[in-house]
Amino acid sequence: MQAVIRKAVASGQRTVCVTCPDHDDEHPSLLVTIETGMAHCLAGCRDGRWFPISAFYSEIGIPTKKVLTTSRPRTQGERDLREVLAYLVSTEESLRVAGGHLRYGNEVLGWLHQRGLSPEIVSPWVFDLSARVEKRIRARFGDELLRSAGLLGSNKPIFGKGRQALLVCRDERGRPIGAQIAATTQFARDRAKYLSPGGITPVPFGLDTVPQRNHIVITEGIVDALSVIQDGVWKGDELVIPSDPTKVGVVGICGVAAPIAGALRRVVRLAAPGARFIVATDPDVAGDAAAKRIRSLLLREGVRLVSRWRDGDDLNACLCRRQQRNSFSCAC
Repeated sequence: MQAVIRKAVASGQRTVCVTCPDHDDEHPSLLVTIETGMAHCLAGCRDGRWFPISAFYSEIGIPTKKVLTTSRPRTQGERDLREVLAYLVSTEESLRVAGGHLRYGNEVLGWLHQRGLSPEIVSPWVFDLSARVEKRIRARFGDELLRSAGLLGSNKPIFGKGRQALLVCRDERGRPIGAQIAATTQFARDRAKYLSPGGITPVPFGLDTVPQRNHIVITEGIVDALSVIQDGVWKGDELVIPSDPTKVGVVGICGVAAPIAGALRRVVRLAAPGARFIVATDPDVAGDAAAKRIRSLLLREGVRLVSRWRDGDDLNACLCRRQQRNSFSCAC
């Protein structure tokens, strides 16, 4: 945790997700906003409230870091990020990573392969931040706007060698509203597995899959959500719900800086009346706490059909095991 936060400060990041010292956290669930010095556990520790990260600093014996400031308001950074995302999405013929003129690089292909994800199926949400994409958008927007959008770090850009995958979040109308950056190399994963562009508030993934759907799956993260979009929800060898995209909505809430209650309220409003909700979180302490909180919030919103998906591992790992049984090569 200490090393990850120090590297985030040094590289100019403004948000980072690390393991939470408050519980046995196998998967990072503590969202830290470095520029404000505030933290929020997505598993619901400390009643899900935001609190000063200095509380952990004093407990684990490291000095409080200097709070980063931005040269432009956060709202401006959000607008700049959405402008870049809208450009990527609207120019699919030349920039979309699959089926277009720019293909996935080996690193992003390897990252997708490790997680059992099909490039063709996930292509509407996953972009390869390759050197060619960097050149194109730098020429169009300029470094100042890209820095404001959180797509250029203060010391090292996220493009080019060691490129990463940009996971695009859209609203119910398909408009890009936010993104996470997935590390595709072990070196980058050691720093942080997923990041939101600097200073940009994370948003729910998958709102564009929810409107008027009768089955809604709530997952902890975007990769788990992509697994459900591709294959549905399995429990062992049993398909829990149909993997028909016309019937299933999938939302990934991991990394949501705004209160989860607000995101779930929006999902309930978009879903079909009487929709069945399945909470598919990891089977660990953090996942159990998150599932309990999500279920409570859904019931508060009037949802009556809420069940918990359970298996021996997380959704993406189950997908990989199933593919291995079907003679697919997949390293989890």
